[in-house]
Amino acid sequence: MSFLGRMLRFLFWVVVIGWAVRLLGRAIGKAVAPKQAPRSTDQVPVTGGKRLVKDPACGVYMAEEVALPLEANGEVLHFCSEECRQKYGASLMTTAQSA
Repeated sequence: MSFLGRMLRFLFWVVVIGWAVRLLGRAIGKAVAPKQAPRSTDQVPVTGGKRLVKDPACGVYMAEEVALPLEANGEVLHFCSEECRQKYGASLMTTAQSA
């Protein structure tokens, strides 16, 4: 067999063995990795290790550290600005008066 034939056979086996090792690694990785619980839509997104909270008035997500908290009805709500907090407080007052 010529030198070119040997080189092609060598490259073929390198590709086949590399593919098999990669496939085996994926199979083992999936078997060893812990099962993750399905993600529900009510979970709070997390980015860069910081917890994000959603402003109930305008729907903006922001880091919990920079949000303005307000305790209402036994739960803590977070707002992106003083205007949104006042707007939410005003809507609470109007719903309380109408009830």
